[in-house]
Amino acid sequence: MSIDQINEEIRSAPSRASYQVAKTIGRLTDCIYDIMQEQGLNNSQLAQKLGRSRAWVGKMLSGDHNMTIKTAVTVFHELGHTLDFAVSPKPEYDLTRINERIMVAGQEYEEMLGKDEYLTAA
Repeated sequence: MSIDQINEEIRSAPSRASYQVAKTIGRLTDCIYDIMQEQGLNNSQLAQKLGRSRAWVGKMLSGDHNMTIKTAVTVFHELGHTLDFAVSPKPEYDLTRINERIMVAGQEYEEMLGKDEYLTAA
């Protein structure tokens, strides 16, 4: 993969809507899991609180479920929590600095491979 391709991946990944959706759902499900663990709840018990099936809760927590804001707020409410969120602009990445780090890492790797101790250890 060329530096230009790496730069494009770095530049575009966080701005993709699918990346943001997956990241947000992951954070929400992690929070739900943490609260469930704190309260000693399993999927069946959460399902009972929500008036849903255990399978529905499992699907929601898998990250594959298209969790709506309504669903998320309801789940947190039933767990005795509120859902707050923040909106922020997309991050800007300093590609020059990232490229410098990639180059240094590549040089360090090449130097490491050139040492006899690394070659004999492998």
